[in-house]
Amino acid sequence: MKKAVILLLSVLCAASMNACGHEHTYADATCTTPKTCTKCEATEGEPLGHTYADATCTEPKTCKVCGAVEGEPLGHSYTEATCTEPEICTVCKETGVEALGHSTEIGICERCGEYQGKESVVKILDNLQYANAQTDLALVIQLTGTDLYNNINKGFEYYETAKEKYNESVELCADYPELSSLKEDILKTIEALPLTVQGSDLESIDGYLDDLEDFAIAKAQMQIDMVFVEESIK
Repeated sequence: MKKAVILLLSVLCAASMNACGHEHTYADATCTTPKTCTKCEATEGEPLGHTYADATCTEPKTCKVCGAVEGEPLGHSYTEATCTEPEICTVCKETGVEALGHSTEIGICERCGEYQGKESVVKILDNLQYANAQTDLALVIQLTGTDLYNNINKGFEYYETAKEKYNESVELCADYPELSSLKEDILKTIEALPLTVQGSDLESIDGYLDDLEDFAIAKAQMQIDMVFVEESIK
């Protein structure tokens, strides 16, 4: 019986020993190596294998355990930049090329086909229409009644109000090269404003009436340009 016990113990002891005559002390398996004895480098089992995180736009597949990489980054998949939106990656939402901006500040954008600067144009046209109405009132006052000289002087206040609006429109037009033609016509209209009468004699009044005619011509040309601009924003 003793012999049997001794034999069993010998077998168990031998099972825990290797040919080197020591008990193995294994280091944990890694992604690429199995469990390995720290004394004799004997191995047991298989490597764990990599546990890869999916590749991203900027990073290849990367092992979550050891950091090893495989393959290449996916690269960005950008939408096209527009006038108002930059390139945007459909995968990670990172932005690329900045928004292109519109091809014009006033008028139809060649890229998106939308009319730009409409609000500014409307403000300019509103100013001009108000100013023109003031000059119409001035003319009615000046040419109504028998005391022509005094009536002419009464109309100057309306012309001054009109001048303020004309000048405001010139300043607004200055921001937009596309409105340079209208701007020039407004300046000519301002220059032609009949704001003085030299005297109450017939010759002075006749001269002032000539000034009114010059103003009417300048104003008419400006109104033609206003129509073109107004049609362009419809």
